[in-house]
Amino acid sequence: MKKIFYSFAAIALMGLGMTSCQKENTHQLPMSFNASIDRDGSNAKVELNNENYPEWENEDSIYIGYQGSTLGAIYSCLNNSIDCRITVFYYSSHQEPVGDLAYAIYPASIATVYDDQQSNEIVLPATQTSPDGRLTRLPMSSDARNFFPENIEYNINNSLDLVLPFQNICGVLRIHLQQNDVAISSITLSANEHLNGVYDLAYQNSKPVITESTTRTNAFSNTTTLNLITPQSIASGKDFYIYLPAGDYTNMQLTFTNSDGYICTKSCATLTVHRSEIIPVTISGNMDFVAPPLGDLPGLFSISSTQQVRFSRGNLQYTTTGTHTTALGSKPGTWRFAEHQYDIIGSDNSNRSETYTGWIDLFAWASSGYSSLPCNNPSYTGGDIAETNRDWGVFNAISNGGNQVGLWRTPKRHEMHYLLNTRTGASSKRGFGNIQLSDGENVNGLILLPDNWTLPEGCTFNFYSGNSNYRFSNNTYTIDQWELMENAGAVFLPAAGVCNTNTGVTGVVGTRGYYWSSTHDNYSVTNYYLYAWNLCFYENYMNYNNSTNRNSGSSVRLVIDNN
Repeated sequence: MKKIFYSFAAIALMGLGMTSCQKENTHQLPMSFNASIDRDGSNAKVELNNENYPEWENEDSIYIGYQGSTLGAIYSCLNNSIDCRITVFYYSSHQEPVGDLAYAIYPASIATVYDDQQSNEIVLPATQTSPDGRLTRLPMSSDARNFFPENIEYNINNSLDLVLPFQNICGVLRIHLQQNDVAISSITLSANEHLNGVYDLAYQNSKPVITESTTRTNAFSNTTTLNLITPQSIASGKDFYIYLPAGDYTNMQLTFTNSDGYICTKSCATLTVHRSEIIPVTISGNMDFVAPPLGDLPGLFSISSTQQVRFSRGNLQYTTTGTHTTALGSKPGTWRFAEHQYDIIGSDNSNRSETYTGWIDLFAWASSGYSSLPCNNPSYTGGDIAETNRDWGVFNAISNGGNQVGLWRTPKRHEMHYLLNTRTGASSKRGFGNIQLSDGENVNGLILLPDNWTLPEGCTFNFYSGNSNYRFSNNTYTIDQWELMENAGAVFLPAAGVCNTNTGVTGVVGTRGYYWSSTHDNYSVTNYYLYAWNLCFYENYMNYNNSTNRNSGSSVRLVIDNN
């Protein structure tokens, strides 16, 4: 086996096999060790060098965890050589991690704070990014407990060289494409099994095993996307690599997006993915690229006496990973609509930051990425954002919503008023309800019915008339029943809560919903630059005329004009 080594040099004094003392991080760690990649299986490939052996990359980062401690260290390669020097940065500036080395995770971005070394959590992202389709961040781990001797004391003059072997956590799908005059910009996989989310990491005979976390809800998705920094030509044949959790996959579909934003969808046979193996898939036959689906729902809703709109398939979501097209060219991050109308991110919105790689769905006003990043407070203090680049749908291409700039927009305040109160039969086409998910959880929300409405057989609907006894439970649907309602045109706005973007705390998830309009609050000269209008609802209350601080993280549900 060939091993490519990193040499680690850290900058803090600690003991192995004994509890370390608290001190400032100013001392050099009196030990060094190497990180190797085990080729566990004939097809265990990560980033490949010219000899087809695993190799680390420049700026790779590794998270080192400690038994019995929530503190850890991140090591980062500082040069391009095979034997890289690594510098350690502790999460805490006040004390060193306490306890023995327990485990190591690569890349550091997928690591979370662990409770112990036996059952660790990692986060497999929904978007993988590559410059040219190669594997650049295949997840790996190492069970450090089995490679560091016990009861060894160190002082400032002692050091010990040890090898810490890393093993692959996932399997790899290698997709081979060939088609004249086509450049691929992204590949999206969907399947019957979860392809990303929060997983528990354990070790069996020092080999990593991941299983879905049993403590997280709404933490998984059945899709994953490989985004390419530059579209790649497949005229002479090209391989693309996507890592997947081990498991049996059926009903897998692969959606290829070309450089013009058009898509081609292919079905894939049943696949069994094993950890540390490459599964080859060849797409044969002609690839016909067509305009992508818009991601709109079938119901038409009047927003004025002459204009109707359709709602998007779900609330707007964003991640810092990947790239997307904007009105000003390519930008970092990925926008998408939630897979279902009832999908919400919930408390994980509290993790929002420029480096957080998970999805968020609560946004400060005008944070389209034009002048304010979606994960930050807005810097915009002007007027309406309608028909401007500060509108999320105007500025950004939505990956599963046509993937083109300018297709979508945020409703205006007066349009919300017309839809809820003025259109024909408005008072009988709004109500509260909940949808019962397969895991036993319920999602509460506001239900809107389209202009032309026929109640599906087997379903009921009780509209909200202002009765003080009205509850979310007045309309309760199974997933199958809601599918009938949705196919008939009904829209569901889930009570996704609100995020205080100053403190980062997300609250009232499941009990309240706040949905931005594109209209600023011009009630007075002292308010217009601080507030904007949104639709607010909770049990037995609904108000389209709600003025909220622009820094509040609220939901965004985009619409598309029915031209």
